[in-house]
Amino acid sequence: MSTSNHNIYYIFGAGASAGKQLDYSFPVNIINDGKIFNEKKTIKFNSFPLANSFTETLANYMMWINFQIDSNESKIPELKNRYEEFKYYIAEIFAELSKIALRFNTIDEAAKFYYIKGRTNELLELKKEINKIFNFIDFLIFQRDPRYIQHLITLVNKQNKIPENIHFLSWNYDNQFEIANRILFGDSEPNIKKLNGSSPFFDRYFEGYINSWENNFEIIRPETINAFESEFLHFEQKKYANSIRFSWEKEAIGFNNDVINAIKAIKTTNNILVYIGYSHPFVNFPMDSELIKTINPKKVYLQDPNFKDSYNVVFKERYELKCDVEIINDCNRFFIPNEFFINSSIGEYRFG
Repeated sequence: MSTSNHNIYYIFGAGASAGKQLDYSFPVNIINDGKIFNEKKTIKFNSFPLANSFTETLANYMMWINFQIDSNESKIPELKNRYEEFKYYIAEIFAELSKIALRFNTIDEAAKFYYIKGRTNELLELKKEINKIFNFIDFLIFQRDPRYIQHLITLVNKQNKIPENIHFLSWNYDNQFEIANRILFGDSEPNIKKLNGSSPFFDRYFEGYINSWENNFEIIRPETINAFESEFLHFEQKKYANSIRFSWEKEAIGFNNDVINAIKAIKTTNNILVYIGYSHPFVNFPMDSELIKTINPKKVYLQDPNFKDSYNVVFKERYELKCDVEIINDCNRFFIPNEFFINSSIGEYRFG
């Protein structure tokens, strides 16, 4: 039973999981004129790498990993070799992805290049590396964006369920939505359509994660390293690669057509569309255009800290929209439109 006369469609982009920039400080040794000075280094990075700061974010993560592992080595000297092996393993992944990002500007454009050229093995290898990096960030360093679970908590009705008129779609590979859903609702299947597929969700990572989910950062544990490497270091090339699909791949087109047909089956003219952290890259234009045409929103909200008010004009022209488009720059929480509360029973849940 719906809680509102409106259907609200959320579409998450990479900027949603990137969240606000994080400040993280740790001591580093600075060499100047042959002398070593110990200084505090503060790095700013998004919790997930964005296209326009991909290599910088990965480099900052590597600095953080070095500090965490070096600190842990002093506490557990017998694990020194184990941590050193893992550090070089992660460094190789970061270096390879950074090299690709610099060459093609974005990972998506690199993937499309391999697809067009029929370089299947390179495309599968790229997907495998993407899976590694997102599992590493999601589970090994316990990086969690609290806004996902805050958002779900706010939306639940008096039956402690997400209302049927709320629909989630995502272009992201990460498991941030799934993690929040598991924390809040247990093993229930998350109600989200992943348009680009998703990095695999490993239950044995989650068991360790659930004990530490209130922490944004935590020292990498040896048992977690072992689990990570056993999943990704020795396996068939295609095993996890196919969990990610790009919108222009044949496999994705079939899935996304099913998504379009499911939206068409929801017969309503009161549709609200909320984009969170999505830059509408040109490689996704065909699917974005089809989604907007099918949803046929009466209003669109674009939540992104970097969008200027003038972007709504560009957006409306690109997708031939006649409805109002509103820019939301405050990203401390995921946006909930006023239309959610119109003729809504959620007030009854909140206030008795």
